[in-house]
Amino acid sequence: MSLRLSELMASMEIETKSSERSEFEANEWGKILRKYPIVRDLEANFRVMQTACFPKKVSLDRITLLLEDDPTGGLASALSLAEPEVIKSELITHICQCLDGMTSAPGVVRHRSKLLQFWTLEALRKELARLESVQNLQNKPVAELREIVKAGRPPVPGYPELPGKIFVRGEKVKLDARGIKQLDRETLKRLIRVHGADNINHRLSEG
Repeated sequence: MSLRLSELMASMEIETKSSERSEFEANEWGKILRKYPIVRDLEANFRVMQTACFPKKVSLDRITLLLEDDPTGGLASALSLAEPEVIKSELITHICQCLDGMTSAPGVVRHRSKLLQFWTLEALRKELARLESVQNLQNKPVAELREIVKAGRPPVPGYPELPGKIFVRGEKVKLDARGIKQLDRETLKRLIRVHGADNINHRLSEG
């Protein structure tokens, strides 16, 4: 599978490391990482903050207050920290490791690594999460993809026939079982809304 096609695959993971976080906490965690770039994006760090904020939810305001009102530095000392450039280097290494398993084209990963040097920490974190999701999705059987599609089934029946091909990010993608498996989450959701889950399940069953 080419790197370009692999990058069309996105997060349809049902079980993730953030599954226990509420949508509010997930958004607040992103704000915390942006304000405190020396904090590593680790589940352990989130759990430390979750414990510190208990019984309330993790939020940027609460973490800021806890850090500023903690003269002994107890919370900060419990976190895994590093200089932003160190964290950036770690993220790029992880991204390149993901890409290395997705393409065999010579020089692609090395070229991408150079470009990633100009990315922000936030952008690198999002890219790593996306690629990890792609890797997880690649190994999912068609039957499990059908369950994902079924979960997004619209309530109203009667949809137009699913086309044979569509354009995604300027690339023509054949909508057979393999092509559907390579779609990103938002594209798949749009197909479900427009053409219905039954049409997509039928195409998946054709192999």
